[in-house]
Amino acid sequence: MAPVVKGELSDAEQKLMDTILKDGVQEVAALLKEPSVRVDCLDQTGMTPLQHAAFRGKTELCRLLLDHGADVNSDYHDNNYSTLHFAALSGNPEVTSMILEAGAKVDHINSVNRTAAQMAAFVGQHQCVRVINNFFPKQELERFTVPQGFEKEPKLPKHLLQPVLKLINLSTVHPVKVAMFLKENRELALEAYKVAKVLDIIVEESMKSRETNDPRAVKCHYFATIVRLANKSLKNSEDTLDAFLKSLVKGRDSDGFPETQERLIRQALKEFPYAESQLLQQLVRQIAPVKIVTYCNQTCQKLHWPTHKKFCKKMAAKMQEADLSENGGDAESIKQAGSDEDAGSGGEDAGSGGEDAGSGGEDAGSGGEALAASSGDGSEKVSTEAQGKTDSTADAVLESEAATS
Repeated sequence: MAPVVKGELSDAEQKLMDTILKDGVQEVAALLKEPSVRVDCLDQTGMTPLQHAAFRGKTELCRLLLDHGADVNSDYHDNNYSTLHFAALSGNPEVTSMILEAGAKVDHINSVNRTAAQMAAFVGQHQCVRVINNFFPKQELERFTVPQGFEKEPKLPKHLLQPVLKLINLSTVHPVKVAMFLKENRELALEAYKVAKVLDIIVEESMKSRETNDPRAVKCHYFATIVRLANKSLKNSEDTLDAFLKSLVKGRDSDGFPETQERLIRQALKEFPYAESQLLQQLVRQIAPVKIVTYCNQTCQKLHWPTHKKFCKKMAAKMQEADLSENGGDAESIKQAGSDEDAGSGGEDAGSGGEDAGSGGEDAGSGGEALAASSGDGSEKVSTEAQGKTDSTADAVLESEAATS
């Protein structure tokens, strides 16, 4: 096959490039079937169709081109930018992850000696930086699926390779989100001993290598802790992780604070075997009370509902009105009860119910909550100020995501 030359495009290839700029997925799919179209053809600057799609953050186009065998490590660009460079600069974490999973080289540098992660950080695409820095290549995990030395069986069964790889590459470390992932991949909890053992080896290698990788080590140790706890919650091989999930979202009776999550995080930090880790010390210093709780989806919100309905001011007011109505109370007694509650809440609004009449407004009181619908994905957020002075580590869950980048 003749070598690819920059700028030498057939009419169909030029049309392909133009169509990618317009995001025409169906038309691109049809053009790729043309015999005169090379999937890795180059424009005048040395960019391939895949690089153009990645630079514009076109997820479906990138998937289509990769399915047609596009070279993810094409190295013909004038300034030596790789496909991963373009994906990271696009600001689309999904495209960046897709390019990484296709085998992109993380350490490839451009003409100014910058990697994709460094260029993304320079332009403020921190989500893509996090994806690249957290990425664990499949090749490094495959070695555990082959017996080593005198081993009669591999450390990791082959059917667990893909689920473990997805677990390690999760972009979130929230305990509930991780537990929901384990519920969807229950085999990880059933084979907890083998999964956790592999994660422990990765932790050791990350901390004992010439260039230590603290984020990877802390993250894998944290996941190993959750996998072991999930396994303990299974009563038999047919059991689900519903009980484990509910225990994580259940709040204490006094203020609804998720104590189980706090204990889990404290346990993971306490058991991390490398106390000299700078990231570990940073996480310990950042332990603080929870102020924001974010529901990732409706399933997550439903799990938290038994606790939320007890401490949401709007729900509490409605329940109180319902109770008073059942007991024969008139409208004046209901109104007076609401005023008394506001007067004793320590700084809440003096109006009826102590709530802001606007949508999603937050109360000024120390225990107020506000339910606000987000902009179109069906998810909802609840802002919650923790009562009392009890220390908590749940914020470290969210802070550790930023720390890993």
